[in-house]
Amino acid sequence: MADITGTIRAVHGGSTYDLRCTMGVLAKLQGIHGPSVGGLLDGSAGDLPEFQPMIDMVSLSLQKASGLPADQADEIADDLITEDQGIVERLLTAAFPEAASEAPASGNRKRPKRAA
Repeated sequence: MADITGTIRAVHGGSTYDLRCTMGVLAKLQGIHGPSVGGLLDGSAGDLPEFQPMIDMVSLSLQKASGLPADQADEIADDLITEDQGIVERLLTAAFPEAASEAPASGNRKRPKRAA
């Protein structure tokens, strides 16, 4: 059976976690961070996005898919993003697969830069 749209997997500390970024997760994020979720949904986040929306997206996706309590999901989300800043982009691509396939190859959307 195929994964539900919006699902990715991540490994951390010897455990595999499912993350599911659904419309419900995105609605919660919009309620907390505004319609563009700190610029993550419309590409306006620029080179240095706000970190809290990223952590919240991963945490809520962990809670949705893995059933983790919020405080545990927050800790794991912090570690996952610290290890792999691309996880947020993969979650968004999984949540909106049509948008990823329709996006122009030379778009202006950039990944966040890694801190030096």
